[in-house]
Amino acid sequence: MKNLLAVVGWIALSPATYGQGEIHFRNDPTTLISAGGVPMPGSSIQQFIFAAFLAPATTVSNTGVQVAFSDPRFQVVEAYNTNNQLAAGRLVTRNNVTTSYSVGPVDFIVRGWSANAGTTWQAALATWNNGSPLEPMFIGSSIVGNDLWIAGDLPMWPLFGIGQDQGQVPGFDMSLVPEPSSLVLAGLCLAALWSGRTQHERRGYSAAASASHRNFTAKRERVVWAW
Repeated sequence: MKNLLAVVGWIALSPATYGQGEIHFRNDPTTLISAGGVPMPGSSIQQFIFAAFLAPATTVSNTGVQVAFSDPRFQVVEAYNTNNQLAAGRLVTRNNVTTSYSVGPVDFIVRGWSANAGTTWQAALATWNNGSPLEPMFIGSSIVGNDLWIAGDLPMWPLFGIGQDQGQVPGFDMSLVPEPSSLVLAGLCLAALWSGRTQHERRGYSAAASASHRNFTAKRERVVWAW
């Protein structure tokens, strides 16, 4: 009986399997995206850019996995998106976005970054510069969504959601990555402050020692004259 149902199911799905897979690239109030721990602000200006990367199903076998920005398995962008104009933490709703994958299950991730780093993932990755960014930027990534079913005319889940059993991913945070020169400058400022404090303490100690010596000399002279 189970075999018969499986055959019927495949027959019912067969017309769709020849089409291109589509994704719903959106999130909702339960899967907000933040920047520096604060919900990403809504704005009519493109402040943040997001990209969806797809890979064959079971590329990542475990759930809850976070991959590196440079992971070669997730470098081809299937779709871009940006921040919602009004709602904080939300993306623009993009439904039925056609992908290069056929209908079926896929693994995927979503990455986000501040628009000042570039309008494409290649530009943002270059600005990130292997963790030594060329300029301050926000950047972050979702965990891997496992075996999400992408379809054409059939109902399907959006990329973001609380149903990880369906392959969806939760929201994520984009961290602020400062440029190295800022860190160096901050280090130099701290070093200068510490050096100035040390010199001040030394001068204070020297002044105190000199005063103590003068007091001792004066007392000794008073003792001699009294004698």
